[in-house]
Amino acid sequence: MAIPVALIIAGAFFISVKSSLENLHFMRATGQISWFVNTARAVATDQKNLVFSPGEDVWLDMIKTGQIASSTERTNPWGGAIRANAIDNFSMRVESDLPVHECRRVALYFLEHNPVEQGLMGLEARQIGDTAWGKVFPDSAEGKVVAIEDACGRSDQSTLAMIFRLR
Repeated sequence: MAIPVALIIAGAFFISVKSSLENLHFMRATGQISWFVNTARAVATDQKNLVFSPGEDVWLDMIKTGQIASSTERTNPWGGAIRANAIDNFSMRVESDLPVHECRRVALYFLEHNPVEQGLMGLEARQIGDTAWGKVFPDSAEGKVVAIEDACGRSDQSTLAMIFRLR
């Protein structure tokens, strides 16, 4: 009788630890994106003569100008790449490759935490390997949760893209 009880306790402990690690990864990923976006917006607002050209790597530009350290992580906690490219002088597209479940969680997080205040102008996703993006925000034809689930897809990995206002 002691062995099954010990196994149940060990299993519960394992699940608890795994859940805590997932939440830490999630918090780090959303914090990393929020930090970068807020930093880029602050730099763009403070330095009026700074001009972003379409397709320009905003992350690399901020490293080159000393606005952020060159050691700043460009990968998320799941090992996926994070890219930030200017759409024009006033907005940028931040993409992150991440597990499909986390794509859904991160998308929902940004949509539920004052998207307009964060400068969020658009959000879309696709599963890795697809060429078509699923639009989630603004004005998705479906409900928010359904749109996120459809856009992130059903495979193991997805790419989440968020468009943020710079100025």
